Amino acid sequence: MLGAAIGAGEEVVLAAERHNARADITGALLCCSRWFVQVLEGDPVATAKLYESIEKDSRHESVTLIGAREVDQRYFPNWGMCGARLSPADDAILKVLGRQTSFSPPEMTFELARDLLGVVHQVRSLRAVELAKPEV
Repeated sequence: MLGAAIGAGEEVVLAAERHNARADITGALLCCSRWFVQVLEGDPVATAKLYESIEKDSRHESVTLIGAREVDQRYFPNWGMCGARLSPADDAILKVLGRQTSFSPPEMTFELARDLLGVVHQVRSLRAVELAKPEV
């Protein structure tokens, strides 16, 4: 389900949050089956260095950069790294975005990956607000 904790990879997300906070990097990570899509934001040198370390990490295979852009403001300013899981049942989200009918990172554009992670950001933010409300 969209927005669920990554589970076994949760320790990776927690470690990334600590590292990224020190390096002033923000972003989001989405997984589905064995695929991952990630957006990294921050100083170009710091994000390039982080990407290089991800690329060299033996736990990863077929690491592919689908885009790098300079932006006026961060898309995920409050997330050192947020992890979420997408299931095949969540393919409707991709249909709503109107660009793809199933989760297939090799076919994703930079814009689709960013928009998909933006939806995850919105869902997680709404869920956090709901959880913070006192019960009546």
